[in-house]
Amino acid sequence: MWDKDPTEDLINHGYFHITQPGPLHAPVQAFSIHRDENLDLVLETQSADDSVSTSPNIPAGTIRIANERVELTNIGNVSAAFVGILTRSVSTSHDERGIPVKREVAKVQRIEGSMPGAGPALYTVDWLSNVSGHSLLLPDFVRTEAKTTTTRTFGSDGLVRVGNDETSSFGRSAVKLTVSGVELFLCVTGEKSDQLRPGYILYLRTPDADFRRKVRDCLSYALGIYLVHLGTTTYTSDWHTVEFSSISAYSMDMKAFRLVNLPPAPLHETWRDGVDARMLSCAVNGIFASYDDLKFGNLAWAYWHAQAATPHIAGVHFGAAIEALLRRYSERHPDSIPSKPIPDTQVWKSFSRQVAALIAELRVDDASKSLLMSSLGSFNRLPLKALLEKVAGHLGITLGNEELSAWKRRDDAAHGNDREPGDELNLIRDNKLLRILFNRLLLRMTNASDRYHDHYTIGHKVRKLEEPTS
Repeated sequence: MWDKDPTEDLINHGYFHITQPGPLHAPVQAFSIHRDENLDLVLETQSADDSVSTSPNIPAGTIRIANERVELTNIGNVSAAFVGILTRSVSTSHDERGIPVKREVAKVQRIEGSMPGAGPALYTVDWLSNVSGHSLLLPDFVRTEAKTTTTRTFGSDGLVRVGNDETSSFGRSAVKLTVSGVELFLCVTGEKSDQLRPGYILYLRTPDADFRRKVRDCLSYALGIYLVHLGTTTYTSDWHTVEFSSISAYSMDMKAFRLVNLPPAPLHETWRDGVDARMLSCAVNGIFASYDDLKFGNLAWAYWHAQAATPHIAGVHFGAAIEALLRRYSERHPDSIPSKPIPDTQVWKSFSRQVAALIAELRVDDASKSLLMSSLGSFNRLPLKALLEKVAGHLGITLGNEELSAWKRRDDAAHGNDREPGDELNLIRDNKLLRILFNRLLLRMTNASDRYHDHYTIGHKVRKLEEPTS
């Protein structure tokens, strides 16, 4: 209950039986669910050798959304469902009595269930992976006390022996935040769990899934850790389960666990690895307030995949994230940052008509004229370098020569430009500079911080946002 998503144990030990097998070979005689090494939910079932499946024969590699459901219930009328069934294998073997049985292995996209009559939900827990095991030092303490009473009765004369076992633990393994009026705790747990770097977010309310997704995105960015979502459980005021769910987690093919923890801005005034709740709250709330305007969910997706990409292609992903950020900011400030060299519509129409007339008079074939005409619209599009400089100037950020050079070289991989052998170190440096450039722009746009970590310079100095790397 305290350290990990309870769904797996609840399903496996909750006396459930399958009422609607969906695409599975049925009738199902036995089943179990577990999370594999890639954090996928895997369902294993056993049925008679002559059991059949109603699932259509879909060729491997077919692009589709799996919506097939398997319905379950137990002796306490708890209902649950496996949703999104993708069969991995079907095989026949013999059980311990020598009877042939069919064994099916399938991936489950998510598990969902609810407890009848549990009462209203008061707390929500988002179960996470890739939280603990990092260098960050959280400020708030968590105290755990466990008491076990054992009673042993001897014979019929009523001799009773009572024993008490008590354990306790104490540590600073949480940070309390308030995001848009909702109180929450981000907590890490010990490494004894079978999850990878387990942790969770405890909400002192029941915010919806969209709100919690935004909080996870903002926390991930601010902490410099890609938080992997495993599932959600809601609880009553006395901690009885109301609803539970688990998902096959997305971890960028487990690359999330290999990324170095690099917060974009300092989170503590004194300790590099420390976390001050006030500074973290400022960063998270700043980004959260601009989440929809900047479409931060898409930006975060590009940012984390750039970090997980191989060095030769990472610059393309960082460049795409920066371009999207520049466009969205300029759209919010059209008067200060015009996106066109000729913003006046009438002037542009006059200019384009004159250019079209010149193209029509050229002594070239019609196909060439058509190509030139199709490129006419791009004449009134601000070059990305100019847009970057305008946005940076509007934000009061000075761009360094190294950052501008990295920006110029960002598309080398996308265009197949050759690199000289031995230039790999410069490539890695360019990627660092592009990540820093994204961080400086975003932190200033959202007022998430007034400083940034310069992970490019030796010693990783903390600089003001307006100050470039050296």
